[in-house]
Amino acid sequence: MKSTPQAPIEVLLFGKTFRVRIQLHQYEHRGLAVQLVIDGNDDPDCVDGEAFSTISIWLPETLTLPPHQFYVKHWDENSGVIGQLLAQGVIEPVPNAPICQAGYIPNIKAYQLRTDNVPVGWSQIEGGTEQ
Repeated sequence: MKSTPQAPIEVLLFGKTFRVRIQLHQYEHRGLAVQLVIDGNDDPDCVDGEAFSTISIWLPETLTLPPHQFYVKHWDENSGVIGQLLAQGVIEPVPNAPICQAGYIPNIKAYQLRTDNVPVGWSQIEGGTEQ
């Protein structure tokens, strides 16, 4: 079952506003994978349900996080998106989680979805499995 949030999120990228929703998955080696997908945009170039951005990244340190927390990929195509998700209260930082590095990318921090943004059908607290 694919998860859908209770309300779409608007993200401005390249001067264009996109409506997206959150889909949650598990990485193969455990850990929460967080993806934004298109949510019914009127733009003919956008297809409903099409992947927009994966905002999480799997790192070895992911295994030390509780199931409802994840490391955020804050560079490249996500550089403008993460700040908007923070400003809109979609995600929030996890205090005291280890700050990581991936190759030459420093300062990778852990976040979690705010409770009101957890997709319907997703048990965030009970081990992070779709129901």
